[in-house]
Amino acid sequence: MAAGDSIRVFPPPGFVASDFEMISIIRTTTGEDSGGFSLVDPPGPSPSKIPVLLADNQPLYTFAAVGHSQLAPLVATVPIAFGGFENNGMPRLFEAETDPATGAPRVVFGPGGCFVPTNIRINDPATGQILPEFAFQGQAFVGAVVIVPAGIIPHGFDFFSTIAAATNFQFAQEFAIPQEFFDHGSQAFAGTVRLKGVPIGSFQDSITRLNRPTGRADTVIERKQDVQLSAPLAASGTTEIEMVRLSLRSQSPIKVTVGKSVQYWDVHVSQSPTRPSTGKMTIRRITQNGGTFDSELLAIPVFRFVRHGDGAEKTLDLGAQDLSAASTQKLILRAGAVPWQDAPPPDALDLPGATDGFWPGTTGRVKLPVYEQAAFARHGVNLA
Repeated sequence: MAAGDSIRVFPPPGFVASDFEMISIIRTTTGEDSGGFSLVDPPGPSPSKIPVLLADNQPLYTFAAVGHSQLAPLVATVPIAFGGFENNGMPRLFEAETDPATGAPRVVFGPGGCFVPTNIRINDPATGQILPEFAFQGQAFVGAVVIVPAGIIPHGFDFFSTIAAATNFQFAQEFAIPQEFFDHGSQAFAGTVRLKGVPIGSFQDSITRLNRPTGRADTVIERKQDVQLSAPLAASGTTEIEMVRLSLRSQSPIKVTVGKSVQYWDVHVSQSPTRPSTGKMTIRRITQNGGTFDSELLAIPVFRFVRHGDGAEKTLDLGAQDLSAASTQKLILRAGAVPWQDAPPPDALDLPGATDGFWPGTTGRVKLPVYEQAAFARHGVNLA
């Protein structure tokens, strides 16, 4: 870490810490490491965002924090020893050697840190997070720590709520529903179906592994990689994205002609379980606190139709269809020059560890609508 970086601490909802302890390693210009404890005492509700303030060009590596003062000031159930860094910048953390007589960690001063590492690795090399078997679960703390380096938009998730007036799907041309699909004797269906969001309720992200309430959110986009925006301004980077949750339904039922009668069917839309909905996002930094992004997403839906009266269901999974390249192109949702900033507006859904550092469709304290357009679909959203 360096000056300007921050640590996001996310204990479970409602947790209040009496003390925050940080174990830090300061690497000097001669390559030596010196370690120590420093108290950051809010106290206050969690989560907390702790800035790292240092002299210019003096890196600080902080890899563990948070706990009650009567417990160990460590995130793990064992003492933590610092063992250098992975190529991705994540700290290598090991269980520290302890004195057999006292049980206290052995301390060695000088290059290489102050605790002596064993060969027992206790954190994930890819994410830096403490492994579940070592996660501290005492009477006062169950949580985790995320390190967010300056200049990097970390891998994360974006949560949106759908704008009903700006969302639809066109069952037309090759996407028209064929005859006999709904019932014996049913005619083909073609037309535009207006859609609205249905909140998903909760979501377990792959970063924190916490299952947390998601408020009004009905759409979740995952940004698959960190994006390095190293220059203060005019920097850009690209990440792969995937729509990992989608929950929509028709604003009114569709009418299907069957012989001389009419049947009414509600339409429910989610992401295909057969073929992932993937794409890319290019993020540009224009100011110190934000910029714009462009995105394109191949949205592959699965439609579930529910008949009024008896609740009969039919399913149409476009991911299971043999779509041509031309048909696939008609499903790509594109958005351009969408604003983003690195801090949430006041009423945004903030899930520390999952939403850090990137808030799409925002400027200052205001959420702005984001419109994604494809040839046969449109999806308007606001940040949840």
